[in-house]
Amino acid sequence: MMGLKIMLIRLQQLQYLQQQQQQKHQHELQYYYLYNYYNSLNSYKLQRKQHYYYYFYYYYYYYYYYYYYYYYYYTLY
Repeated sequence: MMGLKIMLIRLQQLQYLQQQQQQKHQHELQYYYLYNYYNSLNSYKLQRKQHYYYYFYYYYYYYYYYYYYYYYYYTLY
């Protein structure tokens, strides 16, 4: 009878340990997915920022060229 009780207690301990491992694994997976999600978001934001700076630089360069051209044109005539 005592041996059966010990076996039941051991079984309960094993089940508890398995549950703990599953929960830990689930949390690790959740963390992994969240980490990947935020990484992709950040890279998207960075790309948008780079595009923004690129267009800003492009327009700035265009206007600079435009004024330079008119300045040159007026000094010629």
